[in-house]
Amino acid sequence: MKKILIIKHGSLGDIISATSVLKDIRDNYLKDEIIILTSNEYKNFLLDSHLINKVLVDDRKGLIASIYFINKILKMDIDLVINLQNSNRTTIYELCFRLFTSAKINGTGIFSTSRYKLNLENLPSVIEGLSNQIELLDIKCRRKPYLDWLNNHSFDFNKIDHQRLLIINPGCSRKNIQKKWPSEKYAEICKVLISKKILPILIGSKEDEECINFIGKKVKDVLNLCNKSPLNVVYQL
Repeated sequence: MKKILIIKHGSLGDIISATSVLKDIRDNYLKDEIIILTSNEYKNFLLDSHLINKVLVDDRKGLIASIYFINKILKMDIDLVINLQNSNRTTIYELCFRLFTSAKINGTGIFSTSRYKLNLENLPSVIEGLSNQIELLDIKCRRKPYLDWLNNHSFDFNKIDHQRLLIINPGCSRKNIQKKWPSEKYAEICKVLISKKILPILIGSKEDEECINFIGKKVKDVLNLCNKSPLNVVYQL
């Protein structure tokens, strides 16, 4: 049985796009162990997909922590590294695998043994680029996100009573909090939607509670799914 290490960080959108090739890789290596190196916030999402066997959380902290982490993964006897992140940091990971292991490496970096060269003048979409990359491993690609597994969870659609709806996430990255739109503006939008018989559904995490609760007080007929809106619920809606 082979050990395959996939590297993928990024935003939720990046992870969703990557499910396309994660499904392709899983189908091609059904009997092998697939490990993914990713951010902590996507750990449960990826485990629930059953596309991988194990998650390694890469916190991407300081130099000493990074050296310790790299040393840890180098000892895992990895047979194949598939670098879907292709960042400066993960290129260093590739270099370490080239120097200290016999693992094959698929990526866009100069240390890849199976290297996909991007055309910088005509960049493909994320899914196209990742698919082109893993096709170098003779993997047949579907070229669309794989989210069918999210239907395994149920949602009580009686809550929306077959109305037209609009999902609103008033949250904002903590790194760009200055770009956050005022809660009052979201409340105004919700009032307009309700006047047009469109149900506003508010989603978000604990960090968004204050904003969402404010909107809920201003507009009574919204559906508040704050802290109750994992991706499977949003997908079904």
